[in-house]
Amino acid sequence: MLSITDGGATEALLHRLGADQLAARLDDRASIETALGRIEAGDLPEPLPPEKLAPYERPRLAQRLAELLGSLA
Repeated sequence: MLSITDGGATEALLHRLGADQLAARLDDRASIETALGRIEAGDLPEPLPPEKLAPYERPRLAQRLAELLGSLA
């Protein structure tokens, strides 16, 4: 996935998942050109395995939030 950001949570998440090969910074023309060059050359990363994405699925996030809120009661 091509991701052009100004950093922050999106970039941090992609880095944490090891999926930042096509990440670039809005203010860094060279990083954008590098990412686009990789795409053009077909140098694409493998898809992430489902187990790496599972913690970020909505039902899991909702469950974690419910548990947190329940612990406050």
